[in-house]
Amino acid sequence: MMDKKTIVFFGDSLTQMNMDITEGSDWKFGKAMGEGYVTYVSGILSNKYPERFRYINAGIGGHKSVDLY
Repeated sequence: MMDKKTIVFFGDSLTQMNMDITEGSDWKFGKAMGEGYVTYVSGILSNKYPERFRYINAGIGGHKSVDLY
């Protein structure tokens, strides 16, 4: 079995898109990936390559590229 590769989605509110970031939620690696393109892309990749990747939605509304460091 190969180790899972990690795909991180950096961005602003378009990346975050209604993601559950309440305290105690498993928002980085869990089920709450938001309702935007992150869910769409991770769903396609998970169907095509099951168990190959894990996904992190690191979108934060209001962020700009200078905030991504």
